[in-house]
Amino acid sequence: MDNIKFIESDGNYVTFKAVNRSILARYKVYEVLELLPKKYFMRIHRSYIIAFKHIETVKKML
Repeated sequence: MDNIKFIESDGNYVTFKAVNRSILARYKVYEVLELLPKKYFMRIHRSYIIAFKHIETVKKML
């Protein structure tokens, strides 16, 4: 879990984007979100979960 940068959903599948590789698994994004510790991960879009650890900057969009 330390290497997960973000998780991307595509229907019934999610892709775990890690530092060195990607892993495709058959899950729905809400199923994965229930398994992850809430203090380290957050859903920012219906298709994306991010890891707080890998955030470098946050910018305001106009």
